[in-house]
Amino acid sequence: MAKLAEKAGWDGFFLWDHIYAHIMKETNVLDPWTILIAIASHMKKIRFGTTVTPLSRMQPWEVAKKTATIDQLSNGCLILGVGFGADPKEDFIPFGVEDDAKIRGEMLDESIEILQGLWSGEKFSFNGKHFHINDRQFLFKTIQQPRIPIWVGGT
Repeated sequence: MAKLAEKAGWDGFFLWDHIYAHIMKETNVLDPWTILIAIASHMKKIRFGTTVTPLSRMQPWEVAKKTATIDQLSNGCLILGVGFGADPKEDFIPFGVEDDAKIRGEMLDESIEILQGLWSGEKFSFNGKHFHINDRQFLFKTIQQPRIPIWVGGT
């Protein structure tokens, strides 16, 4: 589908990031990060990414590494869509992930700050309410400077 979108002249192609397809219960949900790697290796100019990745259910340093890798493979075509996350009773609670709205919001804010710090290629420390990093440095920078674009979405 991404190849067809690029061939048709579209500007972007985005995937949802759910664990469970709560909207279409009979649909299997594939891992968007694996698909984005495949897209990165086949596209030439189209921008692509996730629609809304709920950062509160992920470790921000893992997201930083995955997104920086995809940014490198795609020559700077990745856009990271983030947000609060969808229906907690379908995508959070059954998997033991935090479902409290206030806490998820705090985790989202901290995660965005961590992503930017790790993407910088400089030594970085963070001491938040939910996440802690002691003097770490990713030895690669993102191709996109000053960072991969982050789009925050929600309802």
